[in-house]
Amino acid sequence: MHADLRASLPFENAQFDHVVMLAVFEHLVQPEAVLREASRILVPGGSLIMTWPAALVDPILNILHALHLISDEMESDEHQKRMP
Repeated sequence: MHADLRASLPFENAQFDHVVMLAVFEHLVQPEAVLREASRILVPGGSLIMTWPAALVDPILNILHALHLISDEMESDEHQKRMP
């Protein structure tokens, strides 16, 4: 299934025990809406597991992208400002 994370997800409320987002938030201009949606589909007491790559990864991604070893979706120029 494919869904746009920036829109309402096609799931009922409180349907999942865990939501996992690995290297997603650095690509979102408005991550708050995605967090609200993740909260909506989580059961009470459920967990959100997320990662945000360190800035040290950007030069490596740039090299890998220039060598066509990773897809355009991984291009670090699209990363948003990092949050502490």
